[in-house]
Amino acid sequence: MAVVDNLKQPQAGDLKPLNFKVDPAFHREFKTYAATHGISMLELLREGFDLVKQNRVKI
Repeated sequence: MAVVDNLKQPQAGDLKPLNFKVDPAFHREFKTYAATHGISMLELLREGFDLVKQNRVKI
């Protein structure tokens, strides 16, 4: 019987794709904002998600 290696934690630097679609206007605005502020789209997404987690009311 083969051992499945599915319990190993991913390395800190590993990245996994996050696949979802947005409308072209939002994509352009998001990308332009990131570029204008000298950050990557990933950094902008992470910063935004961190803000949402801090400010959203817990149910």
